Amino acid sequence: MGRPLPVHVPRRGRHGLVQAPGHPRVRAVPGEKAGGGRRERGVRDVSELRLLGCAVLLNLGVAAVLGAGIARYMVETIPRIATVALTELVAEHAEIAANAGGSPEETAAATRAWARALENALRQVAERHGAVLLPIRGVAAGAPDLTAEVRAEIAHALAHGSALAGGRVLAHGNVPAHGSVPAQDDVLADDHPATREERP
Repeated sequence: MGRPLPVHVPRRGRHGLVQAPGHPRVRAVPGEKAGGGRRERGVRDVSELRLLGCAVLLNLGVAAVLGAGIARYMVETIPRIATVALTELVAEHAEIAANAGGSPEETAAATRAWARALENALRQVAERHGAVLLPIRGVAAGAPDLTAEVRAEIAHALAHGSALAGGRVLAHGNVPAHGSVPAQDDVLADDHPATREERP
């Protein structure tokens, strides 16, 4: 019988090195459980998806709240737009005052009374329709024109107390009586009353 061959059994050395007589040192590879890494990656992916879903839902909620707030703010604070021909009204008054034949003091008093009547008429018409009155028609194309209603308010105010010195009232001819302004297609239909309450 021949001599048996020597068998070299590798042994583990320090620092996880595998040592065997006559062989170089080889770094030991730590063993992994089957499927362990795959399971950890799956858990991490699920966590990331949940975090992403929560972020998306949070963003959608914030966007919805902001959208509702902006819509409510816009509806509550932005009034409708209407126009009034202030230049035309001023020109009409200037022509009437020039043809009145009064003294300069009377003309000045009449102009002050007319200016107060104009201011009150603009405020009342704007409040009645819930609109902002712009003096230039070209600024808001298609906006309703409330000049006739403002003119009627001025005539009503002047006829009920704004008289010239000497008892003569400025005559604004061809002005419709108060409360009888003809209906126009461009007047705000939903807020414009057919007639106002008669004043005493």
